[in-house]
Amino acid sequence: MLSTSHAALSVTNRNDFTPNSSPEKLATTNTITEIEYARRFRAEHDSPQAYAVLADLVTSQAPDAHKQAALLEMALTAIEEDALPKAQQILAQYAQRYGTDPHIPEILLCQGQLYRRMGANRMALAKFYAVMTTVLNLSTDHVQDYQRLVAQAQTEIADTYYGQGDFAEASDLLTRLLRQGSPQVDTIQAEFKLIRCLSKLNRHAEVIEHANRFLANAANAPEQVEVRFYLIHSLQQAGRTQEALQQLLDLLQMKPGETSPDLKSWRSWQQRAGNEIGNQLYVEGDNISALTVYLSLLRLDDTQTWRFPLLYQIGLIHERLAQPQKASEIYSEIVETKMSAAEKSNPALKLIADMAQWRIDHLAWLAQAELTTHRLQINNRLAVTEAAQPTPKQDSKP
Repeated sequence: MLSTSHAALSVTNRNDFTPNSSPEKLATTNTITEIEYARRFRAEHDSPQAYAVLADLVTSQAPDAHKQAALLEMALTAIEEDALPKAQQILAQYAQRYGTDPHIPEILLCQGQLYRRMGANRMALAKFYAVMTTVLNLSTDHVQDYQRLVAQAQTEIADTYYGQGDFAEASDLLTRLLRQGSPQVDTIQAEFKLIRCLSKLNRHAEVIEHANRFLANAANAPEQVEVRFYLIHSLQQAGRTQEALQQLLDLLQMKPGETSPDLKSWRSWQQRAGNEIGNQLYVEGDNISALTVYLSLLRLDDTQTWRFPLLYQIGLIHERLAQPQKASEIYSEIVETKMSAAEKSNPALKLIADMAQWRIDHLAWLAQAELTTHRLQINNRLAVTEAAQPTPKQDSKP
């Protein structure tokens, strides 16, 4: 559902009729009642009944204000049932009939969002640009509302370019939007989207700059965990590994607050950042730092699909650190874990368990081979020592 466009239409389709005591009062009251009936049908997801009531209103002798409300209600009904082409037709009809209506910019904004959702990005951009053009032709009674709509249209244009993979254009638009310093611009969201674009463009120095500013100004924003991920990635790519590691450890210790996204989303960003840094440290041979990261990651999730790969990597690090006994204990934890039927049927988990068992056997073989080699070396030394000793002379008999 397009929450922005839905909200715009809902606000536009306000019920501010004030019937008087004239003969038109009854007709006015009846049309309002019919619109309320239609809204009730929409709330109950009875679209055919809602359309029937509203279509009668649109073709009736009701006042234009009520016909406008009926058309917008029809558009909302179409959007809620995901009939986007139908919603577009209704909104186009509204714009054609009531071209001087002060809510036309909101109608155009909604159309742009619908076109983008339909995959028609060019038409979406045309509508968003039309919002800014149309606002200039309207009265100045609601300047703040129009400024808000222009800022929203500019943001939607940047979002559209981002959605179609043109991150350079999107970043330029967002940068200009932030430089305006307009109170109508949601600077936190604009900065967040800019960081996304810069990360896609691998402009790591700029990501670090904007991410640090974002975290300083919006430390409690729900997007902070994703921004920290981009910051960690850019620090790593910029060769600032220790800073990236410290940021990661801070991130892994953080817990979502009331304004944060759901726990699953929060954990996902923590896991992505941890895996990326941990694996890179492992490849670079920084075993102690990699071990620190992997141990921290273990606390994020207790499912075997998450734990088994981490435990296996931890075992490999202990092997690198010449701690075969500790490595064998880690591998044994994998092999001896009691799994559910679903986990046992998971080929990835089975593969890791088999690999862990192979590592255990391999370490045991190495230990035995080392012991055998050690014994052979001792025996060889003893044989050499004995061979070097002079043969005792026997006394000759007279």
